[in-house]
Amino acid sequence: MVQRPVVVSLKRVPCLRKPVPRSIRPEEQYLAYLSLKFLLPKLVEAKRLTIERYENTLAAVAKAPTAPAEVNEVLQRHLGENRQDLGVLEKVAAAVIAGK
Repeated sequence: MVQRPVVVSLKRVPCLRKPVPRSIRPEEQYLAYLSLKFLLPKLVEAKRLTIERYENTLAAVAKAPTAPAEVNEVLQRHLGENRQDLGVLEKVAAAVIAGK
């Protein structure tokens, strides 16, 4: 079959090429073998640590007289979102551990 120049040039257009699968990063290679019973408690603990860090940062910002009010607002909003996320993670972790 004879290919015309337009067809040949279209094969070089990135959006028309077949997608190349993303390679797995070394730190992700074993995630498929880990159970939720193993992962969820670690996620809960990581979220608790994040919340603790936000609380510490808010305490430090409160002592800083030159900190803009927006900083406190953003930190409070992020802290609230993290607390909501923690609630969801704890609920899911409890359900998975209970076998539901």
